[in-house]
Amino acid sequence: MNLQLVKLSEAYRPQLNDMMAEWLSLEQDFSPWSIRKNDYRDFDYYLAHLEQKEPQDERVPDSVFFCLDTNRNIFVGAVNIRHYLTSSLLFTGGHIGDGIRPSQRRKGYATAMIGLALEECRKLGIPWVLMTCDRDNIGSAKSIRNNGGILENEVLNEEGVWEQRYWINLSGAPGALFPEMLDVVDEEGNPTGMVVSRDQAHAQGIRHRTSHVWLVRFRSGKPQILLQKRCRTKDSWPGCYDISSAGHIPAGVDFVPSALRELREELGVEVAPEQLLLCGNRHIREDRVFHGHPFHDRQYSRVFALILDREESELTPQPEEIESVRWMDLDECIRSVSRNSFPHCIYPEELEMVKRGLGCQLP
Repeated sequence: MNLQLVKLSEAYRPQLNDMMAEWLSLEQDFSPWSIRKNDYRDFDYYLAHLEQKEPQDERVPDSVFFCLDTNRNIFVGAVNIRHYLTSSLLFTGGHIGDGIRPSQRRKGYATAMIGLALEECRKLGIPWVLMTCDRDNIGSAKSIRNNGGILENEVLNEEGVWEQRYWINLSGAPGALFPEMLDVVDEEGNPTGMVVSRDQAHAQGIRHRTSHVWLVRFRSGKPQILLQKRCRTKDSWPGCYDISSAGHIPAGVDFVPSALRELREELGVEVAPEQLLLCGNRHIREDRVFHGHPFHDRQYSRVFALILDREESELTPQPEEIESVRWMDLDECIRSVSRNSFPHCIYPEELEMVKRGLGCQLP
């Protein structure tokens, strides 16, 4: 089996005609949709409109490849690679649409073609690839699993058909079976409709949202804030003191629900939404290298304060995230952070933002 993914050109017009004539004589509704959306017999128009160059409605830029059997000089199938996901593609559709012409099925071509498509995804810088298929399409599911696909879940699509969602990790990083997906946002923190993995956001410097919650208590009339010490296995700022509770906001989730979830998971703290005091919004831009890998952080962060008078022993830090917690006088923390007198990843301007936000709460 000698297969190659090729872009369509005039040189491959006979192979296209042969495959499409067979396919359309037997099926009208097949994948990838991109190769049947226009009449292949009007070749110039077909070629010019084969790929989506710019985002339009729910369609994203894509690349279309035809799978050439070089031994027989025929097309055996095609793949459509979407360069990124939207919220709807994250639900069903994924990055890759693929199909094998009817006469060439059950010969192992689908598995091989997907493998070649994944190499193209690597070139596009996609660390996690989502592929979906109908639950009853056993052959397609097998081809995805043969390429390392891990089933996350099954969802009911708009047509009332159950779809299986598989993730394929191209990042090479061990650990999580599934990626943390984030909304890409504009300068005002509004989702753009584009969705990327956390790995991709940090690798490429893509703006995303985070929530920051600073726990505050008062001693002798002065505010203290809780610092968490990050685990040494964290992908960024290992072993450094940080915000009381913070986290990336998953795609489709808003700031407050995400902040409440992080408090519960990281510290075992359950509070009502109205207990969070909004201090402001911040833009964070940071370029570093951690564990030998570039790290480009572009955050739109919403900063909250939470007045909570608890001892450190009354909190339950998440062991895989937090090494320890400690209270510190807010003014002392501002001075220490400004002087870098202890390892931290705290911005003094954010501490000043919290201090201003607490103005109406001071005893």
